[in-house]
Amino acid sequence: MAEIAELAQLSRQAMTNLRQRDHNFPAPVADLRSGPVFYEADILDYLASRGRNAQPLPRGNVKRNRTEKFNPLDRLNLAKSVENALLEEPQNPLPPAEPFPGAGLYCIYYSGDFPAYAPIVKAERQVPIYVGRAIPRGARAGFGGLLNSVEEPVLFNRLREHSRSIKQVEEFGMEDGGTPQLKLRDFTCRFLVVEDIWVPLAEALLIGHFQPLWNQTLQGFGNHDPGGGRRNGARPDWDELHPGRSWAVQQARPGRSVEESLRKIEEHFARVADESNKRKVMSTAEEVETLLKEIDGDSRADET
Repeated sequence: MAEIAELAQLSRQAMTNLRQRDHNFPAPVADLRSGPVFYEADILDYLASRGRNAQPLPRGNVKRNRTEKFNPLDRLNLAKSVENALLEEPQNPLPPAEPFPGAGLYCIYYSGDFPAYAPIVKAERQVPIYVGRAIPRGARAGFGGLLNSVEEPVLFNRLREHSRSIKQVEEFGMEDGGTPQLKLRDFTCRFLVVEDIWVPLAEALLIGHFQPLWNQTLQGFGNHDPGGGRRNGARPDWDELHPGRSWAVQQARPGRSVEESLRKIEEHFARVADESNKRKVMSTAEEVETLLKEIDGDSRADET
């Protein structure tokens, strides 16, 4: 009845009263729980007979971002709220100046002069070079947030571990009076302490939106020391391009050369720029679920 009232330029109550009083009012095609359904032509003829030359409601020109009902408690919308909260946080040095308790998410940003990373430094919007998470031990088995104390500085420890990795690269490059590839002072971070149940999906959204270089193309930055008995594998591509971590130096060379990594980095920035121009934005739960599966294996190594 609301649509008919709009056609007749009457209130909904007035149109309901008219239908009840006027026996010439068209009969409905069906009576649903949501209300009666009429043929549009019957309604237009009826209104014309009463001197109301109504026109059909315009179709196809209603502008809106979504056609379904918005559910703020949908897990994708909850993840987006976590993502937005993280991006609203101020930037800090890497690592932050003081320890703090809790687990959560973080973004690491680069502003140095390593030539291959120039596109990320000159980008119009600030893009993280790496996105990660730090959750308590046991969270994967379903015990995170239940058996682990929120007082543990899980997130801070992870950021500090990253800073040590970069510092080792810097010190390695300064040996014998050389110039380091990476300098710790060129890195900053944003972080958000959050219940670990919300961390994986929000991390997937961040990676999907920003496509960070060290997550997607030059992998291995988040790797831990595999231990003395497991160092017979190939070193990560990240360590081959940025040597310095003592445990990685002991590993075999990877299949990808430095030259190939530099080429892939160039291709990465070209692809991301092209997708940005096309305004490609991850917006559906299905896409995020796919991304979660893709990063699942790599994120196992990134967890604390």
